[in-house]
Amino acid sequence: MTNTKQIIITLMILALSGPLTNFAMEKVDAKELYQLLANDDQYHLDSPSSKATTLKKRMRSYKREKELCSRFLTLAIETNNLKMVEILLDGGAEINWPNYEIANGFLPIHTACMYNVIDIVKLLVNRGANINLKTRTEERLTPLFISIFKGNTELLELLLKNKAQTKHAFEIAAHTNNLEAAKLLVQYDATPNKESIGIAAADADIEFIEYILEHAEISECRKVPYKKYYEQAINKKRGDMANYLLFISNLYNAIDGTMPFELFAKSYLSTKKKSLRVQKLLRLDTKGDFTNAFQPWLKSKK
Repeated sequence: MTNTKQIIITLMILALSGPLTNFAMEKVDAKELYQLLANDDQYHLDSPSSKATTLKKRMRSYKREKELCSRFLTLAIETNNLKMVEILLDGGAEINWPNYEIANGFLPIHTACMYNVIDIVKLLVNRGANINLKTRTEERLTPLFISIFKGNTELLELLLKNKAQTKHAFEIAAHTNNLEAAKLLVQYDATPNKESIGIAAADADIEFIEYILEHAEISECRKVPYKKYYEQAINKKRGDMANYLLFISNLYNAIDGTMPFELFAKSYLSTKKKSLRVQKLLRLDTKGDFTNAFQPWLKSKK
């Protein structure tokens, strides 16, 4: 046995018999100490040993040692050790306390979402984790944002069911071109805004932007500078997206009367596929002028 391990075991014993001192915290390797705790069968919740109970009791004395306690909880989450997470929470670990040393300002709920450990996320939510808190990082991520970034729809739905705030969520979905996330957000009554439409025009594909245009408020759709994103798409050699954005821009022009309907029809109603795309967006015509002009043309094609 190395001297280091002897020291760690000694510190572990001290931790179970009395509160750790600041000196001990400076010397202890939290990861190694955690591994000793996690790998000892006697600390399992279903163990007849009194060690698990003792650990819970000792954890309560760590409240003034929140950083060490937070490190243990972070490590338990990262290693998907549900039982150890429960022991630590039962012992008084702070569920909404950020860890700066090994988790870069993430709270337990953020770490669990980042590691896609949904059973631990459920436990944390049931124990009162605040699912709307942001990371103490420059990015200020919420658990919902992380679930969208990770592409975990099961986790996203769990958070939505528990009333996670959806502000800016469509922007994250657009940036990651996550159509399934967008559909879930709509299902839970979230609405795309002009920012998310703009991001979709810049970063997502046609299927994504088409979907959110169909579910956005008309007032938001009309605020988007489609010509600007059209030019960006041209510069990026995204020909299909450029054509689609030009179509949307011209559709608004036709609705507003700044583009003659006949010219629009010649360009965009010449095939069934194109006309179906227009039909999806007819609800944007609040005055009905464009719809009234379009319907006779549609009937003539049947």
